[in-house]
Amino acid sequence: AEHPLLGAMVGLADSDGFVFTGRLSLAEQPWLAGHAVFDMVVLPGTAFVELALVAAHRIGLAVVDELVLEAALVIPARGAVHIQISVGAPDDTGRRSLAVHARAEGAPGDVAWTRHASGTLAPDGAPPSFDLRAWPPPGATALATDGLYPRLAQAGIVYGADFQGLRAVW
Repeated sequence: AEHPLLGAMVGLADSDGFVFTGRLSLAEQPWLAGHAVFDMVVLPGTAFVELALVAAHRIGLAVVDELVLEAALVIPARGAVHIQISVGAPDDTGRRSLAVHARAEGAPGDVAWTRHASGTLAPDGAPPSFDLRAWPPPGATALATDGLYPRLAQAGIVYGADFQGLRAVW
């Protein structure tokens, strides 16, 4: 699959769908430890977006049309989690369904996979209704970000240095 979080991509034999697989662990991706909620390492929402976008690009689509995060994906302190990203056959518009599932490495075969996200991939998207070159957007009001990360940590959401990139909000 040529991606740090995905090990393989396979076209399905009985449909025009695809499956991408990967393995997540703190031993192999230690940077994930910097995203913790109530002392549990959780895969960031942006990682789901990245996985969906990689799947889209690998099969010739351009955008993630919709992505719904359904359940947190907890990365265990020891061991690993296997992930599967399934992409369905195209519909009449060229869109394809997407689902992200995971389960603990070494889980017995009868243990169900958990669906963590679902959505739609599309060949192209509507252009934005605003000009991204004008930043901040006209009429936006700046908000204070001082002390944001310590306040979040007090609430149980800990962002490590790799995840503390927010500098301004409007």
